[in-house]
Amino acid sequence: LPAPRPPTNFAAVTDLNGRVDLTWTPGPDTGVLTRIYRREPFLSTYVLLTPGGATGTAYSDTTAINGKSYFYRAVSFDPAGPFEGGVTNMNDTCNFTTPAASGPDCVWAIPRNPNPPAPPAGLVVGNPGNGNSLLVSWTPSLEPDLRLYTIRYGTTSGGPYNSSLNVTAPGTGASVGGLVTGVLYYFIVTATNFSGLTSAFSLQASGLPQVYDGIAPPDLVTTLELRRSGPSPDSIELLWSAPTIDIYGGPILVGSFSIFRGLLPNFVADASTRITTITNPAAGSYTDPGSFATASNYFYLVTASDTNGFSSGAGRQLPAGISDLVMAVNGTNLQLTWTPATLDIDGDPTSIDHYVLYTDALPVSRERVEMLTPLVPAMSGSSVTTPIPPGGLVYYSVIVVDVKGNKSPF
Repeated sequence: LPAPRPPTNFAAVTDLNGRVDLTWTPGPDTGVLTRIYRREPFLSTYVLLTPGGATGTAYSDTTAINGKSYFYRAVSFDPAGPFEGGVTNMNDTCNFTTPAASGPDCVWAIPRNPNPPAPPAGLVVGNPGNGNSLLVSWTPSLEPDLRLYTIRYGTTSGGPYNSSLNVTAPGTGASVGGLVTGVLYYFIVTATNFSGLTSAFSLQASGLPQVYDGIAPPDLVTTLELRRSGPSPDSIELLWSAPTIDIYGGPILVGSFSIFRGLLPNFVADASTRITTITNPAAGSYTDPGSFATASNYFYLVTASDTNGFSSGAGRQLPAGISDLVMAVNGTNLQLTWTPATLDIDGDPTSIDHYVLYTDALPVSRERVEMLTPLVPAMSGSSVTTPIPPGGLVYYSVIVVDVKGNKSPF
């Protein structure tokens, strides 16, 4: 049987929003349909858009992404065969760099979005602790035609943002380097789509590059007040202000608060004394129902946690960490020694309760401590002896714990 002759006058309408309209004149043979094929620049194969064949003289490609180039061709399709005829065009004269310079054998289109993207949301700036860079991240956009995000930053709140860094979508973060230690930087992010349109600025976020080891949880909650609750006179209301900086003085985003209650002034804030967790970062109060009417006196502590779950000190600032851990081989044992800790992270005197020894086949960073089982859960002195492990590389870390149960950040 002869192959059905191809359609004629095959053409594409460009510059539409989210679609490409294709038109043609059906071939002269009866009982045939039209199949549409699409190819993206620099790809070697065509994708069949209409497996069952299209009727009539037009078809809308609604799967096209705004701002991207597409090349099309069509064939007549005999469903009784089933088989196809020759193609309408070979797209041999397409200029993949400059589509407008393509020859008459090329059928191409670029759908275009007439609207700029929405500004990126959820901008967060984190400090990795190396003193010359900050980590910038944001919430991924749901718009399908984003080409890139641009991080813009400077040292003045509200701009100008004289420096920038592009991040190809769908990436939603980057490390911004070349910063000056101790200088506060302000960041915004914009989104640009494939149609070349750029969003308005995101909300501004700031960060302070500093040098430190370990984690940087929120600073201590120092404004806790108690009062008898007016609406509930048999209850106690707690009021506090959320910390705005981390323990090293950098900006912080609080994610939650934990409320602890004990019967003695020196109670330890742990899972057994925590009465609630508030996941609203804007919270500044909590009512403990019925607590005023009880015969017992209650003592309270409030901690703030960042969006990574690392918490501020409870009742006192976090103790400073061990920075001079020394290891020596003693026969079949390892001996670890360090200078006794006496200060908190602010350099003020504090009371240390014990030390904890962690070990693992991977470096024991402070971020991983909560996932590990201590090798020695409580050490009172400033040294410990442990057997040499059999084979393989092993890492050790000593964490300081104060009398309130606060762990050092490194």
